Amino acid sequence: MNNFLDRALAYYYRMTMKSPDFIGIGAQRAGTTWLYELLSLHPSIFLPEQKELHFFDEKPDFESYQGIWNPVRPQYHDLASGAEWRWYLARFEEGKNDQLRGEFTPIYATLSEKRVLAISRYLPKVKIIYIIRDPVQRAWSNFRFSWNNHTHGRGPEPSEDVMRKTIFYPAKLVHGDYRRNICVWEKCFRRDSLLYLLYDDIIDRPSAVLDQTCDFLGIARMNVNAARLRDKTNRAPEARMPEGIKSMLEEHFSVQRDFIKEKFGRSLKY
Repeated sequence: MNNFLDRALAYYYRMTMKSPDFIGIGAQRAGTTWLYELLSLHPSIFLPEQKELHFFDEKPDFESYQGIWNPVRPQYHDLASGAEWRWYLARFEEGKNDQLRGEFTPIYATLSEKRVLAISRYLPKVKIIYIIRDPVQRAWSNFRFSWNNHTHGRGPEPSEDVMRKTIFYPAKLVHGDYRRNICVWEKCFRRDSLLYLLYDDIIDRPSAVLDQTCDFLGIARMNVNAARLRDKTNRAPEARMPEGIKSMLEEHFSVQRDFIKEKFGRSLKY
């Protein structure tokens, strides 16, 4: 298709079809599925049945990856393509006119400044919900979850060498690089368009987190029973973190922990 026509179609679809009002991003294993499932119950919210749409993903460099469960996706979307935008915006068509539309794709938190800037230009009114988790605990939880999926819950415990190769691969560590990630999003979006939620509060004060989210989106607060609020999905199998791995992670993420304390005025524990 003619490049100019394709771009014109992309613009037309963005102007005539419903686009997301908010996007949930954040560190993997930080509670995005919990929030997605709760917000999907709100009458003023429409969320696609597929939680993670990955429309704005960038292809990572996994050529030298030697860990487990290589997560390279086979397809990445061209933001200049009318057909690609038609596919993306069609995910939100079933929403009612008075509903807010949203999606949750945690990996968006690690996007390049160029890609985040493109999101802000294509979706200038979109709000961003960014969930933060202690980087050491997040990295370990992500490894345990990946290992469980890789072995279907029946495999032997991995060696520390396998753990290191998987946990410390740069494209995985970037999920806990909050200093870099938050800087990128704050450079491209107004501060009042960004809501930061802390995983510690999801664990300790889930009702307050849900109220905070509803207030940010401008919708009525939800009345959810305590058992449902504390029902965490996608739990990683629990296992003690080896001291060697823990020491390496704490050393690597010490700068990030300092940044979190300075940014949010507190240290995280979960």
